Formats: sequence, structure tokens, C-alpha cells
Amino acid sequence: MDDLLEMLTVDDLSDKERSLVEVIGMRAYRAMVREYGGSDPVYIPKEETITMPIRNRLILKEYNGDNAGKLAQKYRLTEQYVRTLVKDKTEEIRRRPLDGQTSFWDQDAG
Repeated sequence: MDDLLEMLTVDDLSDKERSLVEVIGMRAYRAMVREYGGSDPVYIPKEETITMPIRNRLILKEYNGDNAGKLAQKYRLTEQYVRTLVKDKTEEIRRRPLDGQTSFWDQDAG
């Protein structure tokens, strides 16, 4: 007997199932049914959750020690959250010698 799942068309699906097929396509939908059909629902995280590590890396890359407020606005976060995220980088920036300034510890003992 032919694989019944291969005969499945959009017309055979409920509205909810159709909306999923519109996003991922019938081939991917059939694969999901084969893999996960009848089991507990598959959890799909929110976009904000799955992209959070990327956003945080961008904030760290863009942070210059003086732009926490602008980054908070850009990424729609609180300034306190941004400051918490960049805390280590803030300390690193503060420890750097100013341009043209040498550190006491960097001088040769001679």
C-alpha cells in the first residue's frame, strides 16, 4: 500500500495544521509528523529567547564604556540590564591606561 502520509494534502488538514504547513511546507510537515507524531508537543522557543545570545554578543561588541543608554534603547532593554551584561567589559575598560599614558606595571625594571 502506498504511504498514506505522502497522499496528504493541505485540504486534509485543520486550520491550525494548515497555518504550520504555510510556514514550513508540506514536505517538512510530513517529516515532523513521522518524527514527532503522537508524542508530546514539540516546544518551539520564542524568537527573542533563541536569539538572546546573539543580541548579547552584539551589545558586548558595541559597548564602549559610555553608551549603555543608547544600547538599551537600540535593543529595547533597560539600561540596568545592559550595565549588568557589560559589567566585566566596563572593568576592563576602566583598567586600561589612557591614550599616551603608560602603566607603572608596564615599565622595564632596569
